[in-house]
Amino acid sequence: RTFVVYKSYKYFMDTDFKNKNIVFLGIGGISMSALAKLIFCFGGKIFGADASENSQTISLKKQKIAKIKIGNAPNFIKNADLVIYTNAINKNNTDLLLAKRLGKKIFERATLLGILSCKFKNLIAVSGTHGKTTTTALLGWIFETAKLKPTVHIGGISKNFGSNLKVGAKNYFITEACEYKKSFLQLNPTTTIINNIEFDHPDFYKNFNQIQSAFIQFSKQTKSNLIINGDALNKKIFKHPNTLTFGFKKSNNIYATKIKNENELTKFNIIYNHRNLGQISTRLIGEHNILNILGAVSVALTYKINFVYIQQAISTFQGTERRFEKIYEKDFSMFLDYAHHPTEIECLIKSVKTLKHNQLIGIFQPHTYSRTRELLNEFSTCFNGVDKLFVLPTYSAREKEILGGRAIDLFYKIKNVKQTQYFSTNEALFHTLDLGLQKNDIVLWIGAGNIENIAHEYTKILNNKNYFHKNS
Repeated sequence: RTFVVYKSYKYFMDTDFKNKNIVFLGIGGISMSALAKLIFCFGGKIFGADASENSQTISLKKQKIAKIKIGNAPNFIKNADLVIYTNAINKNNTDLLLAKRLGKKIFERATLLGILSCKFKNLIAVSGTHGKTTTTALLGWIFETAKLKPTVHIGGISKNFGSNLKVGAKNYFITEACEYKKSFLQLNPTTTIINNIEFDHPDFYKNFNQIQSAFIQFSKQTKSNLIINGDALNKKIFKHPNTLTFGFKKSNNIYATKIKNENELTKFNIIYNHRNLGQISTRLIGEHNILNILGAVSVALTYKINFVYIQQAISTFQGTERRFEKIYEKDFSMFLDYAHHPTEIECLIKSVKTLKHNQLIGIFQPHTYSRTRELLNEFSTCFNGVDKLFVLPTYSAREKEILGGRAIDLFYKIKNVKQTQYFSTNEALFHTLDLGLQKNDIVLWIGAGNIENIAHEYTKILNNKNYFHKNS
């Protein structure tokens, strides 16, 4: 097996962050803001810049964790001991270029995460194309319930912790491990979960084989335990000496059985090495979430956590923001979900279809032109099951417009949906929703961009109107 140790690690293994000026470029990012909080706990003085204000920048300022400038922050750079940047910012970002000209010590986000992980005895990394955030948040909650005082770095806001970071002791560090640009290869985990592998991030990976190779390399950097979804992945390709599998098939080391839905709860039994450990009860819906739970349980059992704690944690797990998060419920219900890959969208719709409803309305904001273009055929059929689909302009993120990958290109390709409309403005969308919503409808706001802002804007409109639809 291969263990990667970067030269930059030694600097921080021997040097404290205490009283150092640390500047985060793109501090409003969900992972960046969590890392800023963690460095703050290590005694660093946090400064940050971002293109726009969001809930994370507001929270960091309100808690007096960081001084933040919206726009460029050259004065922060001039006084920096260390500059951290995210791949989400433009490579020609003026603050980043200034830091390079001044010879400042500069690390990309993933490198900092790798450095910080070395400060903990056990590193538990949660990877996979889908399910990382829910699995990480749940795993952290299991360890917390078991009184193990984990430190947890989450790519979303855990409702149990009320944050994207939970600071505990230095025995267990639980983190998401992102595959984008091979970021997770900066980590040498004690234990790794691989939930699934699918082709994604076409702006970096050319094909499925490239992304699979990255995951295989990541598995080689795992010191002790590799835990994989045995239904989706072939155990033989990893060749790790200590591999545990989970899934629905009885050939797995851990699998779910006797699955049933009762009063908006999902219940199932867990079989571990042919022994029935007992029943799990969760508010999460869908087979994909059962798999997320099985992955988290597999890790917990590896660390010999009592099953009673596992049951208690799962039953009290409240989920994370933007993962089938209910944002409105009166005459109809509205949910916000981060799904931005066809497989995620299919799983979401399949799960929601099991709930009692009248119309199922999907509002989708594509995330990046490259992903939309490369997976256009998959996107065109993944909305099967919704009654109405409203498509919003693409959230470009770091990309320039690509013909064939625009939201309008997707709109013309959509299949198997009764009614599809494209909206170039939020106002037009809101007007159409006002006219068409009926009692017991379910509205899904879907996407990884700023669609959450649009959804919350419409929620405020509804609340201000004390909305009660004429058709209800």
